[in-house]
Amino acid sequence: MVLFFAHKNKELLKTKLMKLLNYSDMVFYKENGISMSGLRYVHLPYGSVPENFDMLLGKMVVDHVAHIEVFFDNGYEKFKNFGSVDISNYSHKEKGYCSTKQGEIISYIYAKDIQLN
Repeated sequence: MVLFFAHKNKELLKTKLMKLLNYSDMVFYKENGISMSGLRYVHLPYGSVPENFDMLLGKMVVDHVAHIEVFFDNGYEKFKNFGSVDISNYSHKEKGYCSTKQGEIISYIYAKDIQLN
């Protein structure tokens, strides 16, 4: 999934990637009753992110699957033109995020409430 989104956007920011992973899994779960990745998502200040996402990205770097560069910037389909701040703000309105506290796992049960209109 990471490679798919990275291929679509050459300068994909981590915040946007985390949200795209979450939405992909939640929407897939909503439609199929199972997540695409099997990841669990955690409520953090900037939105829901895969549990232990730093280890996931680190492993991809070690295995030469991905090259990660850190850029400091202020700055698909539904989210194609969203920046990191836009998608983060959008995701903070989701019931799964609003119904959990920082550090709590966001259950896939909230997938039924995802609205992409």
